[in-house]
Amino acid sequence: MSLDHLSIGQRMTVGFGLLLACLLGTIALSLWQQMRLAELTTIQYERPFMVATAVAHADANIARMNRALRDVVLAETPQAVDERATEMAALDEAVRKDLMLARARIPAMQKDADTLLARLDGWRPLRDEVVRLKRDGEYQDAVALVQGRVAAAAADMATARKALSAHAEAEALHFLEAARHTQRTSLLWTITLGLATCGLALLAAWRITRSITHPLREAVAVARAV
Repeated sequence: MSLDHLSIGQRMTVGFGLLLACLLGTIALSLWQQMRLAELTTIQYERPFMVATAVAHADANIARMNRALRDVVLAETPQAVDERATEMAALDEAVRKDLMLARARIPAMQKDADTLLARLDGWRPLRDEVVRLKRDGEYQDAVALVQGRVAAAAADMATARKALSAHAEAEALHFLEAARHTQRTSLLWTITLGLATCGLALLAAWRITRSITHPLREAVAVARAV
């Protein structure tokens, strides 16, 4: 493109305008990438991180329910039995709340969450039966039930708990890798555009300087020749 028809001021304006446009482009890209990273961070908190935390809470509360059930069998007073039964009911509600959150946040985990919820449903009447037997003073029957059907149900739940925890961890790692990929892409594009801006600025400076100095050299040459 010829700049000969432009004044010196216009040429400087063109060069500065190109540099400013490239700079604004770099800033716009950086802002977009930062917004994308912020979005991924929000998603990471609202989905895999929150779900992983909820699954961990559910797992810990199920373990507490197991301990409370053993305490029911070992309880020496009806009041102690009632306290442990109330504790198990509260923990059961908390577990279900956490599992429903995991189910809602990540649809891919619905199957694993439903499996664990089904195991929990099957475990509840067994727990209630242990409490009833203990209240009725049927200690041996309560122990036999805990060591038999309750233990088998707990083992089934342990398998479902491991599957759900593994799924939650995999989802968290997936979103973390997506955030890292976006970060690397953002850095690459920012560097590339920055280098391109520098190259274009140098080219524009050389072109404008040449368009100004070349006619001056020709004028000086003509003046010397006269």
